[in-house]
Amino acid sequence: MFKKILVVMMLAVTTFTFTACDDDSESTKSAPTEKSAGSKLSTNKPNVAPDKAIEDWAMIQVYGTTGDDNEAAASTGMAPADIDKTFKDRVMSIAKDFQEEYVLNEEKATELAIHYLAKCADSSNLTVKIKKDDDINPVVTVTFSPVDDDAIVKKMRGNKEFVDFMRTIDPSDQKARKELEKNEEYQSLISQGLQEEIFDEIPVKAAKSIDMECKIFKGYDGKNYWTPEDPESLYDVIK
Repeated sequence: MFKKILVVMMLAVTTFTFTACDDDSESTKSAPTEKSAGSKLSTNKPNVAPDKAIEDWAMIQVYGTTGDDNEAAASTGMAPADIDKTFKDRVMSIAKDFQEEYVLNEEKATELAIHYLAKCADSSNLTVKIKKDDDINPVVTVTFSPVDDDAIVKKMRGNKEFVDFMRTIDPSDQKARKELEKNEEYQSLISQGLQEEIFDEIPVKAAKSIDMECKIFKGYDGKNYWTPEDPESLYDVIK
């Protein structure tokens, strides 16, 4: 599945235009809500099983996409446009960091951010299994291996050639930065080096698990879907 995500993500870099956003966008931190507080939910059980629904929901919260927005919408009840925005917000936030840290232009930083997210998805091995099957409040177990940021930094510092090269760049020299952003050889060298030497194998911490109780909510299309009772609890295992 994650190879599919990488392909879809890489295609996306040529198709969307970013808009300004905050790093901690609300669209990435909360589960979908009912269309209106006064609307009554049907007692009909959702068509998609809770483990599938919560797995796709968690993928969107962490990585911004499952690789197929329409399929994810059909399992989570989130509107495809909202899923698309979550992905764009996530990519842009990471790309901005890469632009600043490695003096990459927007195109290369975006490509690298997409590559990084896909590799994180591959390494973290997010899985969801049903613990208690119930028609009203089923419980699923979410298992996740968080990215080890300290290990990534250590990995970078251990690459002497890369460290020595980056030390030749004065981050405060705006004129030099702009010249490097236009230098295709530099852009390709840095982005390819980071992909192959640092991000192709993402170090992760020991896997964590959490039980999440689910509830029925009315999705964007008026149908019933499973969503977490406490969506914020996901962050107990992804940090």
